Amino acid sequence: MSNNKITLKTMTQKYLNFTIVFLLLSTFSFSQTNVEKPKENKWTAGIILMSEQNSFLEKTFSPNFFSGIVIKRHLKYFTARIGFEYSKQIDKVDPPQCCDLIFSQGYTKESLIRLGVEKNIIVKKDFKTYIAIDLAGIKSYSDKTFAGGFTGNYNTRILTNLTGFGVIPAIGFEHKIFQKLSLTLETRVRFISTQSIQDIDDLNDTRGSYRQQDNSFQITSNRLGLLKLNYNF
Repeated sequence: MSNNKITLKTMTQKYLNFTIVFLLLSTFSFSQTNVEKPKENKWTAGIILMSEQNSFLEKTFSPNFFSGIVIKRHLKYFTARIGFEYSKQIDKVDPPQCCDLIFSQGYTKESLIRLGVEKNIIVKKDFKTYIAIDLAGIKSYSDKTFAGGFTGNYNTRILTNLTGFGVIPAIGFEHKIFQKLSLTLETRVRFISTQSIQDIDDLNDTRGSYRQQDNSFQITSNRLGLLKLNYNF
């Protein structure tokens, strides 16, 4: 009798587990079916209203306005997209309180072109979230003067020309405000392999002027990859 109870209990537990798994799979399949339903609009053209290069840990907020355009083509199972962006960062900080720190003053200009795909995760009537990944190429130029140091005598100007290639995964949120208009907010992480040429000029004339090359791999996050106004058609 005891063995029958154990067997019945085991079978009940197996059926319960099977039912739970079946319901989860059914829910997942249903949600995937909703995600993949045909889109009403085939194209989206967007203008980037605002973007920022700073990471989530940065205390300052340095936005760029009207910094690029994005074109999207909506296909059956995913969306193809291409974007052109431009940004400028200005370094202008007060001298550090401690004399062994170095501060910089100057600017960096960057152009970026990216080509990739995005995939919807959650789709509601007026709201959706998506993930995306882009292949990206960047070109930047910076002119900065570094000063300070332990003795206060460090004073160097560095001109940097940089090119880079890599991938940029992103997560985005889009909200429809009118029938043809929507707003998109996107945050990103950049994985970029770079090659730079630096022209270095010691303004104190202790080392003179010289040139150096550098290869590096950069991983940076952009908390505000873009805020974009879209026209869907």
